[in-house]
Amino acid sequence: MKLNRDSDMSLTPHTAATQTGATHTAATLRTFRPATPPPTSGRVQPPSADTAFLRDLRAISVDRIVTPNQIVISEKADDQMVGFVLSGVLRTVKTFADGTEKAVNFIYPGGFFGRLFTPSGFTVEAARLSRLRCANRAEFERLLAAHPDIQQRFFEKALSDLDLTRTWFLDLQRKTVLERLATYVRMLSSTDRRGANGAAMLKLPISRQDIALYLGTTRESVCRAFRQLADQQVLRLAAPRSIEILDDDALDRIAGEPIAELSIERLTDADFFSAAHINRVS
Repeated sequence: MKLNRDSDMSLTPHTAATQTGATHTAATLRTFRPATPPPTSGRVQPPSADTAFLRDLRAISVDRIVTPNQIVISEKADDQMVGFVLSGVLRTVKTFADGTEKAVNFIYPGGFFGRLFTPSGFTVEAARLSRLRCANRAEFERLLAAHPDIQQRFFEKALSDLDLTRTWFLDLQRKTVLERLATYVRMLSSTDRRGANGAAMLKLPISRQDIALYLGTTRESVCRAFRQLADQQVLRLAAPRSIEILDDDALDRIAGEPIAELSIERLTDADFFSAAHINRVS
């Protein structure tokens, strides 16, 4: 499957595309110098390790808006950008020689994008209108080195993500499209909100085309699988991007036994830095 992109322009360290296509000059990325902690006296407490790290990150980063399908990091270039998603969703894709693409993962608010130390072999692009906090890769590496506790957690999270990705793809390989979709919906249900009738109302964070890329199938197959689940009264298609789960037990039976416990939280950095926390430290 090949996506039609609105723009294939990679972000540069000094510009960000707006929703209208115009560009705004961003502040020059500054060299990282560890912040000197303020003197403490009385009941004044020093900032937490997380807050201190995020303050230092803010000093070397700029915020950018990217539009749907805009490339953030290209697999064909040695892009020097890394950062966090503040809002929206990014997709990581691999393009093959015949032009087809496979979505490897999606990066949700609070998630880290980019690769440290060496260039990435994948393209990162916007799945939706997104706001990013971006930093130069070398500066971010120096920032991590200055915060060893954060660096340790960061690397542990990367290894956990690698294990989770492996188990996710093993789980997908043994399932039909209907079972894969049920598994994905069950992942989303960990962040659900219950209606007055006890049914779970879910907002799909990505389009059906992106769901198809993630599940390794076509958009048409995803739409058919949604209709099957609706016909079986497992869920109701409340709106183009919203669904209501009517029968949790039936959804679990169709999804089958997972290889690993999967949830959207485990596929993001929500347990590392939340987008709200990053936004507060500005």
